Amino acid sequence: MPAKKDTAKRIHIPEKAYKNIEFLNSPNARVIRILSEYLEPQARFRRLGIKDTVVFFGSARILPMGEARERLSDIRRKKRQAGKKKAAAREVNRLQAELKAAESGVEMS
Repeated sequence: MPAKKDTAKRIHIPEKAYKNIEFLNSPNARVIRILSEYLEPQARFRRLGIKDTVVFFGSARILPMGEARERLSDIRRKKRQAGKKKAAAREVNRLQAELKAAESGVEMS
């Protein structure tokens, strides 16, 4: 009697999504990555017995004091020049908004 041929079809079992690095690094998994940035430290803190923390928020957008003051001076100068040449209202409004942001930047530096 001849040997039976293995006629069973091979079924491809896909990799688990949480083990699929290509998927985890894709735009589709962004929510998972964001959630893991919250859950992983929380689990680590629990494991290490850390109950209280202090979080400091900062911004790379805050300019050093010297640069902030220089920017403020430049915008003030541009606004004065725009006033002398009777620039369009749109330009003056834009400069006013820039001036306000620059003043805020000096305050935060």
